[in-house]
Amino acid sequence: MPHYFFDFLSVEERVPDGEGVELTDLRAAHLHASRIIQQTMPFIADGPDWRGWVVDVRDEREGHVLTVPFPARMKSVEYHRRDAMPTATCDIQV
Repeated sequence: MPHYFFDFLSVEERVPDGEGVELTDLRAAHLHASRIIQQTMPFIADGPDWRGWVVDVRDEREGHVLTVPFPARMKSVEYHRRDAMPTATCDIQV
């Protein structure tokens, strides 16, 4: 099974994924990258400008295989309980 890595990239920064994850194929890697973006956006919505960030997907054999951009904007952030993790609705289509 292929092993994929999901690096966060912007024009000025790179946050490498040192562990990666085994997934069945490139489609599964694209879905995983989209989910990472959805889970990350609530934590950066009020922070620095995140436009231009992407998740760069690479595998151990071919290097770069896919780039998944962050959406242009986040629709909403909802908090269901005070101690709960925020959930975001994003303009990501898979």
